[in-house]
Amino acid sequence: MAGPLTIRRGLAIGASAMIAAGGCGGSDDSSDKSAPAAEGKAPPQLVGAYTTTLKPGDVPADAPGELTSGSKQWKLTIANSGGVDDGPVFALANGELGALENPSFGIKDDVILLHREECAAGDKPFYENAYRYELSGKTLTLTKVKNGCADKVAETILTSEGWTKAN
Repeated sequence: MAGPLTIRRGLAIGASAMIAAGGCGGSDDSSDKSAPAAEGKAPPQLVGAYTTTLKPGDVPADAPGELTSGSKQWKLTIANSGGVDDGPVFALANGELGALENPSFGIKDDVILLHREECAAGDKPFYENAYRYELSGKTLTLTKVKNGCADKVAETILTSEGWTKAN
């Protein structure tokens, strides 16, 4: 029997394959259909790999399997290339179970704009979400600006604890 993380990873792989095969046109299930014109790439100091470990108090009692299965350690990779069509990627992975999601992104001021961020809950599989970032030395802190996903999985992982830059 496939667990929630396995199903979500399958969606990520399938979605990536569909995007790569079909290009970027066509229907989009997100409520925000256009990317802001003033978006840019991640600044060099933001690019890299980060790790965090969720604490028991970070995870709600009724949390979905993505937050209760596997390791409490997570890895975030922010890159200006390596995504679909060698575009930017904001990859989130569990230390034990692997990839959770890898949406494209852009930067506007101090906000990371995630495009087609996956969501396993609700009636839409993808959302346009945004997180404010602050980088102090090797510590990255993310705070929610906008997140439409009902399960709050990525929001919990991204915003509960600070992230430590590995490289």
